[in-house]
Formats: sequence, C-alpha cells, structure tokens
Amino acid sequence: MNKHSKNISPWADYEKQWFVDECGVSKDPDEWEAHGFSSSEAIEWAVWDVEPGDVNRYRKSGTLNPPDSLYLYNGIAIEDAIQWVKEGFDLFEAVCWHLWKVDPKTAVQHRKNGLFEAPDEQFRDAGLNLEETLKWIAEGFEDFDDAMDWIKWKVSPKNAKKYTDAGEYSPDDEFYEAGLSFADAIKWCELGFEVSKYEDPLDEDENYWKNWHDAGFKPNQAAVLRTELFEVIEKQLDELYPRQTRIRHWTAKNSKESELSDIASECVSTLTQLAASGMTIDAENLVKWRGFSAEMITATVDNGLEPDDAELALELKIEPNQLELYEKVKAVEDIFMDSNYAKYLLNAGITEKQFQYLLSKGFRLTRIADAIKIHSLTINTIIKWAKAGWPVDVLEKDKNGYQQSVLGPWIESKLDPKTAYLWKTNNFTAEATEKWIKAGVTDPEIANRRKVAGIEPKS
Repeated sequence: MNKHSKNISPWADYEKQWFVDECGVSKDPDEWEAHGFSSSEAIEWAVWDVEPGDVNRYRKSGTLNPPDSLYLYNGIAIEDAIQWVKEGFDLFEAVCWHLWKVDPKTAVQHRKNGLFEAPDEQFRDAGLNLEETLKWIAEGFEDFDDAMDWIKWKVSPKNAKKYTDAGEYSPDDEFYEAGLSFADAIKWCELGFEVSKYEDPLDEDENYWKNWHDAGFKPNQAAVLRTELFEVIEKQLDELYPRQTRIRHWTAKNSKESELSDIASECVSTLTQLAASGMTIDAENLVKWRGFSAEMITATVDNGLEPDDAELALELKIEPNQLELYEKVKAVEDIFMDSNYAKYLLNAGITEKQFQYLLSKGFRLTRIADAIKIHSLTINTIIKWAKAGWPVDVLEKDKNGYQQSVLGPWIESKLDPKTAYLWKTNNFTAEATEKWIKAGVTDPEIANRRKVAGIEPKS
C-alpha cells in the first residue's frame, strides 16, 4: 500500500472512466485505486505500462513523480528514464545520449571525463560510431563542421589535427567531386594549381588544375610542363621585347607580362585539343598549336601546312573541313589572291566542284570575290549567271564612277540570266531593257528596229 494512500479519496465513476479512456481497457483502475493512487497520478504512471507495485518501489527509492512521457516516445524505458532524471540530465540531453546507444551510467562516466554533452548527431549521420566520433572529439573537433571535410577525405583525426595546427585546410570540394584521391588533391594545391571556385569560370587560367588533369596529367607532370611552357613563351616574347626595352620602359615590361599570361592561358586550353588529335603534348606543341581545335590541327597537318599558315584561316573563321579548299582557292592567283578574297569565296558557299568549274572557264577569282563583296552575292548566283554566258569576273564603273560587277544592275532588274544576256549582247543596258519590257517589247531585235525608226519606249 502506498504511504500516501490514507490521503486518497475513493475514485468516482467518472475518474475510473477517465483512467480507462487514457490508459486502455487492459488497465484496471481498481488496482491503482487499491494502491492508494489518485486518478491523475495513476494516469501519469500507467502510460509507462508499469504496474502499481513497481511504482511503489520507484517511490521508495526516491522517485516521487513519473518521468516526462516524452522519454517513452523517444524509445527510453522507464528504468532508464528514472535514472537519467536522477543523474541530472534533462530530457534533451538524455535523448541525445540515448541515440548514441549510451546508458545513463556510461553518460555519467563521459561527463566525469570532461564530455558534458552527447556528440553532434551529424557524426553519426556521416556513418561514424561513438568510438570513432570520440577520437575526433579527443583531437579537438567537437563541432562536426570542423571535421566533416577531413572525414569526407577519410583523413584520420590525428592527421587532421596535424594539418589544422599547421594552418592547412582540407582540399576543395571540386577535387573531391572529380573523384581525386586525397594525396593527389593535396599535391595539386602544393604545386600552386588552383580551383575554379576562386577564378573567373570563363577564364581558362594556366594554374587551373582541371585543364591539366583532364588532359591526362598527374600533378608533378603538369608542374614540369607548366614550367617548360613558360620558358618557351619567355623565349618567344624576348624576341618581341628585348631586355633593354624591358628595363627602360615599364609599360613594355607590363605588356609582356600580360601577354605571357594570355598566351599561357591559351596554351593550356589547347591541352585537351592536342590530346584529342593524338599530337604529342609538350611545351613546344602547346605554343605552336595554341588556339587550334583538334580538327584544325589535323586538317593543317593533312594539308602539309604549318600552324602559321593556318592561323589566318582560324582568324577568318574558316572551318577545318574548309581548310583544304581554302588553301586551293588562295593558291590559284598567288600574286593577287589573298586570304580575304579566299574568305569571301568560302563564305559565299563555294564548293570544290564550283571552284573547278570557274577555273576551267578561266575566270579571275579575285574579281569574282570583289563582285561577291560589292553586291553580297552567293556563289550559286555567280555560277548560274556564268552558265548563261555572262563574264562573271568583269568589273566596270557605274554612272558615279564607283566600281561594280557587270552583273550588278542586271541582277537588280530581276531578269533571269538568259534573258538578261540576250539584251546585253544586243547592246542594251539593264535600265533600257527594263523600259522596253515595261512597254511590252520582249524581243531585243524588235527594240533595236524601233530605235532605228526613232521610236522610244513610253515611260
């Protein structure tokens, strides 16, 4: 019988019903009443699924009130809940330790050893057990945020402590996301290579590690090649900026350094292109083929050219598959034909077959290029008029003294090439032809007879 039973009044019917509603029909309110519990006390204890006799035992040991029922809902048994309370742990502290599968007695021992609260749950979420977590805490990493980057890299707590004490940080996430080992990531950093996180993402810098890594280089190989690359570039630029000039003129020195960086960046972007083309990757080739795509490198070699020969084509945006034809066109009239003339013909859409046709007819390609430039013609238009008998490479002066193609005014007249050619060979201008046709005369011979007779077309 509970020592407080004498002070407890018999339960009213509504109290018994209240008990059953709260605790279920399997619980006997008469039994709790017989042990001297009030209905409210009985409900508070009964939710723990304990017997009245056990509650009396808890009370005799000093536990007068039931623990917060939230212990129960967090999976903590009544015996442990009572013990957590007795040891001075609040609900939150007890639950945190419980999630680490630590009992109250062990938690007290941890507290005596200086660990006053359960470790950060994020250690557990990261897959660490308590023993592993305590090793990190022992090295001063109580906060998971301080340890997480090292844990991700599978660095031991002792080594992480050593790196941290030396003022070093874990490698950037970009290395991890690329699947690098910790050793390789550290090596890229030690050798002065950087991550895009700290650079303009549009700037392919010579120190951006991924440019070198993606071309198949290990850190040490990349560092050696980078040094050789700068030596080759320095040698080239020394020819442009003699030592005396660099000493006397700061502007020239500054310009050289800027150009050095630009060329180096361009060379580095060529790494993957060299690899894709199968070209040997060394400092000489990086400088020699900088800015070229793999396709342009292959096309240049296939056509027996050197990079300098193809560089202008690259600047003119000549596609690799056009390079062979570009070189043929440019070589036809070597004295007169320059790269821009060839560019106009290629941009006009000239094909190998059309090129050979124009050659076979003896047309001057430079003049055809001028006609295309002046009148914004396509090569198909040129070929169409040439097949109708027109001298498509003839240039003449217009009424204002400006140079124009013989085709110009006739194309503007909207006449088809054959009709226009018929009127042209009968000594009519495009303007006169339009007038006669508007007057209903479609035969140039009739128009000539009328002219002889003094008849002019009505305007």
